[in-house]
Amino acid sequence: MRIELLRGIHVVTAGRINFGHPLNCNTYLVRGSTRNVLIDAGCGFGVARTVEHLRSYGCEPSDIDLILLTHCHWDHARGCKPLLERGVRGVAIHPKGVDAVTIGPKWFEFGFDPAPQVTFDGLDSVQTFDHDTEIDLGDRTLKVISTPGHTADSVCFLLEENGRRYVFTGDTVGVLGRPGVMTADTDLRSYRDSMLSLEELHVDGMFPGHGIWMEEGAHEHVAVLAKLLGGKFTDLAPHPRPMESGNWVLQHHPELARD
Repeated sequence: MRIELLRGIHVVTAGRINFGHPLNCNTYLVRGSTRNVLIDAGCGFGVARTVEHLRSYGCEPSDIDLILLTHCHWDHARGCKPLLERGVRGVAIHPKGVDAVTIGPKWFEFGFDPAPQVTFDGLDSVQTFDHDTEIDLGDRTLKVISTPGHTADSVCFLLEENGRRYVFTGDTVGVLGRPGVMTADTDLRSYRDSMLSLEELHVDGMFPGHGIWMEEGAHEHVAVLAKLLGGKFTDLAPHPRPMESGNWVLQHHPELARD
């Protein structure tokens, strides 16, 4: 299966629609005339399939200049190490996420114990970006939008093309205004402010870290979460769907912890 969302923008993994390893977040290949980037690295299981999907788009791991992490959680960042070993050239993350992906074991300190199968080797080095950083890919540019809340290091990547705005949201917001899982690292006040700022962008398309994506009408979905977080009563559970947690899945289905 090959999925092209826009010219040169492809879905590489999407675990919830059985595209790649089932525990993978959505990862996206964004190709430019001078550089290619992968948005998020996935869970680190089933990397051979990730590489297979890249190759179906005519892209080798060595053709990817950077992995841009939307945040440091394991289902988005654990895949960095094996992809670097296969030729990807670098990883970049918000400064507040650097320790989480370089120290190693302390990377798990975001609210619940990992399944024993989820080991994490710290990265030797990473690059950093901050709010409003522009990542030049030649014929297109991604702009970093800092959106702390789900985690302190959460960011979105904004792409403006042909008079339209598209945003890669990671776990900040998904279709129907779904928030990311709430953990000990979640700051609801920051989350509220981030969503109100994101709402002001009036984006057309949204490519989230989990679930389905959309190419138009995304603003209305962003507005749903902005309204919830901006009210006095949000009705947001600490863990909206605990049975879907990657840790729970691995604890009960350890056979999934394989390449």
